Amino acid sequence: VLQFTPADKYIVSCHPSKSYQTELRASDTGKLVKSIKLESPAGAMTFSPNGKMLAALCWDGTVLVLEPDLSGKIHTLKVQKPMEGQELPRGVAFAGNGHLAVASSYTNVELFDTREWKSVRTFEGKDRLNCVAASPDGKLLAAGYGVTDHTPGFVRVWEVATGKLLIELK
Repeated sequence: VLQFTPADKYIVSCHPSKSYQTELRASDTGKLVKSIKLESPAGAMTFSPNGKMLAALCWDGTVLVLEPDLSGKIHTLKVQKPMEGQELPRGVAFAGNGHLAVASSYTNVELFDTREWKSVRTFEGKDRLNCVAASPDGKLLAAGYGVTDHTPGFVRVWEVATGKLLIELK
């Protein structure tokens, strides 16, 4: 899992093998700038639109919200722990500068307010959740679903402010 920082100066990555760690490296030289240890590997990472937070969804259900330079933790959230032998979906997205959408179970996306770190609402799915994305303006949230390669997938799109399901793309 990796992400460029918003100014493209650095790359943040997470290694899925022990010892689990997140690294910040200069994108032009590859030089290690900072690293932090994790209890569990991250399956998804994203920066907030203003570049002031980095969110990482770990396989054990922990959501780490970090300083973008990895200098410290801003907040830690806990979502449903996956069943033995399975990992959480790779879904975490900032919806504007005020919300964080997280794959909180195998079917649902939970929306957190980033000021008080409280759950605002849950967007429900009906199949295995695979990914989460927010529109650039933060008004829409999309989630991709599908069980296996043999099952056609679909995408649900909701209005962030109301939780209203707008469309299901099949």
